[in-house]
Amino acid sequence: MKNYDKEAYISPKLFSSINSYRNNPEHDKLKSDTFSIGMTVLNAANLSSSFAVYNKNFAIIDQELLQGLLKRVKDKYSCQFQNKL
Repeated sequence: MKNYDKEAYISPKLFSSINSYRNNPEHDKLKSDTFSIGMTVLNAANLSSSFAVYNKNFAIIDQELLQGLLKRVKDKYSCQFQNKL
């Protein structure tokens, strides 16, 4: 994602495709949208950006960082709220 000046919460499949410069990536739009919404909610729940999970050098989602963000939500909010998320 060189020269990428805007951030967007995109699915791992789209992230990999864009980094490979594919013009028409094949992906499940519903799954991609669901992932994006989930990342947006995670961002809001933590009151901080979640863009660090995108490893642009290897075009992967850093699962360790993502799990850390999810743990912060678990530590911060009640079980009832977590279940709603």
